[in-house]
Amino acid sequence: MKHYFRIATFIAVVLPLCSCMAAPLATEPPKLVAETNLKAVATIDLVNPKRATDTLDAQFCNRADLVYDLSVVTTPNPATFTDKQSRALFTLGRNMHGQLPNSVTVMVWEGGSLFARMTSSTMGDTAQVISANSGLKPGEPNTIHVRWTHDTISLDVNGKHIGDGSMAGEFLWPSTRPFFIGYEDTNSYPWGGALTSGTLTVYAPRIRATFAGGMDSGYFTGNGTHSYPLNFTAGDPKSLATKLSVTDIDGKTVVDALSPSRVDASAQTFTLPALPYGWYVAKAVVSGSESTVDVVRQITITPEPPKRDSADISPFGIANPIQMSPGRYDPIVVDAQFKRMATMGIRWYRFWLDWDSVQQTPESFDWKALDDIVSRASKYGLTLYPCIVGGSKPWQSYATIEKSKYPIMAPNCYMPKDMGQWKTYIRTLGERYKGKITNWQVWNESDARNGFFPYRTEDYVNVLKVTSTELRAADPKNVIGLSGFAGGFGPGGIAQLTHTDKNSCWGLGEFWALNPQQYYDVMDCHFYSVDKPGQSWDPQVAVALGLRKAMAEHGDGAKPLWDSEVSFLTGVPGTVGGWANVPLLSGKDQAARLVQLHVQSLAVGIVHTMWYSIRGDCGVMNTDFSPLPAYAAHVQLARLLGGAKFEKTLKLAPNVRAYRFSGPGGWVTALWTTSGVTQVKLAKPVKGQLVDLMGNSETLRSTASIEVSTVPRYLVTRDAADVALAAAAK
Repeated sequence: MKHYFRIATFIAVVLPLCSCMAAPLATEPPKLVAETNLKAVATIDLVNPKRATDTLDAQFCNRADLVYDLSVVTTPNPATFTDKQSRALFTLGRNMHGQLPNSVTVMVWEGGSLFARMTSSTMGDTAQVISANSGLKPGEPNTIHVRWTHDTISLDVNGKHIGDGSMAGEFLWPSTRPFFIGYEDTNSYPWGGALTSGTLTVYAPRIRATFAGGMDSGYFTGNGTHSYPLNFTAGDPKSLATKLSVTDIDGKTVVDALSPSRVDASAQTFTLPALPYGWYVAKAVVSGSESTVDVVRQITITPEPPKRDSADISPFGIANPIQMSPGRYDPIVVDAQFKRMATMGIRWYRFWLDWDSVQQTPESFDWKALDDIVSRASKYGLTLYPCIVGGSKPWQSYATIEKSKYPIMAPNCYMPKDMGQWKTYIRTLGERYKGKITNWQVWNESDARNGFFPYRTEDYVNVLKVTSTELRAADPKNVIGLSGFAGGFGPGGIAQLTHTDKNSCWGLGEFWALNPQQYYDVMDCHFYSVDKPGQSWDPQVAVALGLRKAMAEHGDGAKPLWDSEVSFLTGVPGTVGGWANVPLLSGKDQAARLVQLHVQSLAVGIVHTMWYSIRGDCGVMNTDFSPLPAYAAHVQLARLLGGAKFEKTLKLAPNVRAYRFSGPGGWVTALWTTSGVTQVKLAKPVKGQLVDLMGNSETLRSTASIEVSTVPRYLVTRDAADVALAAAAK
């Protein structure tokens, strides 16, 4: 149930920006802005004399090499956290109320979370830090410190480091643009508290270096050595001493004090030794006469990419929002994301298609962004699954007739105001992309009270009917999926025939009672388990099997079951956070959950599973495009199970999970435990390979047992694996 409250409290604030936060590093962040590496080149006193607005000297604008530092001492009014009003401490442009490229905002949002947010030059990317427990004390002096570069932003409150955010896009301070102190602009959203002191300082780093590769940096393929250049834009590589270390997923140092193998005028190049497949942290310590800088990048070494399976047989997908509104679409970021998806074995891509992202007025359409998405998806072999939702324009939204008294996910959750205009839009959409997009989802989590309004089952069925009718008229081959139900598919929802506003979801029983089966081809549900102990997907096995049984009883037995949105949250283990505000998993545990999810989903008959999302604390990459362990785990998962057929669940020890698949290369059995380490006995010697989470293999010939832990392993054999594992059932 926490899933939809996650969306209600978060997406309403940040959409259409990315809704996953940057995943905290397991190691310390890069010290490109360490104090000893900074030389102040300008300082503006924000309080003496008091400034409501100012501009930055042009020589410090439109530069990616500078660091900007805001430090303010303020005494917020108690009302800051009680009157539910947004209050701005600092703004450059807009990225909270409205959107402008190259914007920075520090704001308390609606009496709740403290935001430090930066948007890129293209509006296609965002770096932000959000804290609901920032430690701000109303009625007392507080020090708020925000520092940002061209692609990172950090926030500290009263000496406590709140967090860091990063993005792949680039921020450049616009020349002549004013910034505001205590307001969002001239007089909007006033801070309302005393400003005791404040400075804006511009720094130039003495040393500035980044690992080469841009968005592709750190993705290595195959065995053997790998070359990794460190590029310098400040400082002389020939006069700087640098040592590189590499630690593995368990924090063990596997490369120590490696010197560059080559140095030239702009770079130092390191030759990484042959390492096992896996996820690592590369850290270069660069030392000069005045400062020392750490440059850190998470990297992966994976086997060759999996072969591209037919979308019909591939279970692997990604669900991820895209900035599609005019002026916000970034084809460079989209292309980089699609490239990475294809490399890790993804074949399905779900995204939100807001009505107003392609039609701003009743008279005209703007298809440029969607056309480009279709073209790039084809380039990378991705099958599109657009999630069709409403629009926010007054002529589009039912909100102009009636508004929900409960929090709503986003303006696009209101049903269409005029079904005639909606029919025209859907028919036009279907005809334009006939043969190019053949899978369509009607709405997102329409069963949730904050996912579709009016909160009436019959209204969603009507939208479903109209949408599917128009899409099928445009192309009879179109496949129509339900909205990805959020919670009404459990045992209680299946039995539930009525609902009230006090229910957070209406149930499938009430939906089926309206006889809507003819209007859809796919049952789609979101099987999140982030609120379960350890975020384990194990409890969802029974839920999915129960749903399959209910589908057969209600005339949907022949329809496929999809899960178009599911993931697990990673961060610093032992801390609570993420959109669900739950105990966070280590990167290694998140990678393990990803494999377990896909294996068990196939075992219960879920045809396509779409991981949410591509970047952030619920993604497979960080927001700066560096890989999380889940990325490397997915590469190997897709190599072994792409196109494989589920055969059997093996009943071994009570705490052991084992699932057998067959494929062109033989049998693959995925094994793990729900807790602890267990020795799984072999009934006879097995000829095959034992493959770990990341793709490293060892040959099995006469091993009497296999050690199984909470991290999945694969037994790859030419014979049926359950014969070899039969002894473990005793």
